Amino acid sequence: MKIYEITGANGFEELQLRNYEQKKYCIDWLESDVSIRDKWNDDIEVDIITKGKKSDCPFIWVGKGVMVISENAKEKLESYWIDDCIELLPIKCKEGVYYLLHVIDVRNISFDFKIEIGNRKVNFNKLECIKNKIDVNGLFRGYYQGDKLDKRIFITERFKDSVKNSTLKGFDFREIWDSEEL
Repeated sequence: MKIYEITGANGFEELQLRNYEQKKYCIDWLESDVSIRDKWNDDIEVDIITKGKKSDCPFIWVGKGVMVISENAKEKLESYWIDDCIELLPIKCKEGVYYLLHVIDVRNISFDFKIEIGNRKVNFNKLECIKNKIDVNGLFRGYYQGDKLDKRIFITERFKDSVKNSTLKGFDFREIWDSEEL
């Protein structure tokens, strides 16, 4: 069982929240484990700050673990959005609409960080991962040090494989945990 995080793919566009100081409160809402759809503003806008190839998962400069997808990714990965565990929150860009992912499905999984030479890894509780059937999920969130709800989105191998087997562009994954390395 492996877990990944989304990283910005080299050579692809990057986004930034327009009027960041006035709108950064909406990024804080992503830490919630309940729906925020009703309070989401439809006037949240982003600008492309780093030009590059068109991305279905552009990096957004608002904090670690925040994930944005394109309309194309929304359609191609539709099976992951069908439960009420994930909200796709629209953000506007001159080039079209993107979606911030709000993962409401917070699993009872704790994690901490461990530093290896030049590389930061995440240390998950393997028994909690097995109990919560992480290997059959696509995306999830957890609790930092066992008690602090974190907005960071973790990606399972199943989701990564779905993206890799599609025509989606601009997704890049970094392995952060492998249960076999314990």
